[in-house]
Amino acid sequence: MNQLRNAKTPEEALDIEAAPEAGASDVQRAKDMADKAIAIEAEIAALEEQIKGKRAALSAIVEGSLVELMKSANLNDFTLDDKTKVKLNRIIRASVPKNDETGQADQTRYQAGLDYIISLGQDGMIKRTFTIFFGRADVAWAKKFQRDMAQRKKPLDYEMAEWVEPGTLSKFVRDTILAGGEIDKTKLSILDKTVVEIKPPRAKKADSIE
Repeated sequence: MNQLRNAKTPEEALDIEAAPEAGASDVQRAKDMADKAIAIEAEIAALEEQIKGKRAALSAIVEGSLVELMKSANLNDFTLDDKTKVKLNRIIRASVPKNDETGQADQTRYQAGLDYIISLGQDGMIKRTFTIFFGRADVAWAKKFQRDMAQRKKPLDYEMAEWVEPGTLSKFVRDTILAGGEIDKTKLSILDKTVVEIKPPRAKKADSIE
């Protein structure tokens, strides 16, 4: 009734009068449904914790105990009775570090990584982008273009970004390490670890029905 008195127009009063009040059963159903949603959320959280634990247990095996056991047995690979293949796989990835030990951006460290790549004779690996609506160029032209801009009487206002594709750098570092070469790990961020790779047999294709 109070809602009806607060209606500002006849149309609002008509709408309020016509709207059915929520029954007690509907209110209870809404509460029950909210309780169900909360219970489901709790189940999901519990399952996620279980998955997290299972992933940790799996990593402890394929990145730790099984790796050591296979190395101890001088096994590089073996096949299970169901044709599942198990083998050691050395993973080597590399990138130019952008942050310091605390996780803060460190341009000095990043530049030191780029300079190290240049010192290895791999400056062609470095991509250079000039933000002047100018297309990507090769190393020689990029350097010449940079010198030309520095010699202009009226300097150009520009920004240059340098980066290295992780895939390209990783391949170079991997090839170098596997060939017995040395890489300064203080200049680059390098992941070098051996894990166990498990490949189940391919499922047989179902016979076609003619």
